[in-house]
Amino acid sequence: NKSVFFFDDVIVRLGSDIRCDDKNNPIQTTLFQNNLNGDKSMPMYINSDDKITDFPYKCTNENVSWIIDPYNNGYYIPNSSELNIYRDTQHSRDGGNKIDTSGEYATAYLDHGKAPKSASYEYAIKVQTTPQEMSDFSKKPTYKVIQQDSTAHIVKSNVSNAVGYAIFDADKYSGNDFILSTDTPVLAMVKENNAENVSLYLSDPDLRLPDMELLDELNSGVERPSTMKVATIKIKGEWKIDGASKGVKIVKSKGGKTKIAFDCIDGLTLSVNLKAK
Repeated sequence: NKSVFFFDDVIVRLGSDIRCDDKNNPIQTTLFQNNLNGDKSMPMYINSDDKITDFPYKCTNENVSWIIDPYNNGYYIPNSSELNIYRDTQHSRDGGNKIDTSGEYATAYLDHGKAPKSASYEYAIKVQTTPQEMSDFSKKPTYKVIQQDSTAHIVKSNVSNAVGYAIFDADKYSGNDFILSTDTPVLAMVKENNAENVSLYLSDPDLRLPDMELLDELNSGVERPSTMKVATIKIKGEWKIDGASKGVKIVKSKGGKTKIAFDCIDGLTLSVNLKAK
């Protein structure tokens, strides 16, 4: 499972339950692979404001906490034991696998080894940043990972007080903060505006398209329609809808809990403002 959470200029990326039976090749997660566009002097920064322009260059230091790539995007890596950083010429084949190609690149990746059983990763990208900002960020990250497993990935922004949810297994999920349960795997974000008002955003990324067997029976020009699915979640507290909210309704609100139904279709995000009862 993998997920991506956007909080202003910070992107949090999580992975869990990475496994593979291939015992001959390592499994890797790429943080960045930047083409230097023929300029080998494009600098990088690793844990300091000292420019790194060496080419070729290699770093596998386990004490790396942050990097800034040649395009000024910062990467915070809380666990760098699997981190590899290179500046070198890469060789490959073209898209048609007909001719050899090469180019100068700066690359960083996490090496999970061969045939991992349950590998994971966590890193954050700070867009268009500086060494000082990354140094500050690494000492006090602006987010907190609440859950990272096969059931769900949950991350909270300490700045905006928003919480993002990627719930993979609805049957096993049982929350104890805001979203208590769901009958459907969903993506959601909760923003606490104040003690009396909360904004909730939710989508079902599964388009629930017809299977190909059925489509073969239809005319070839017919588009594949998405199928609506009502996703019902239970949240902590008793709430009512504040203002207009298309495709969202309160099913029940009592006993310190509220059940809400969302008419999910086309992978679109539905939003609702909630007011405490």
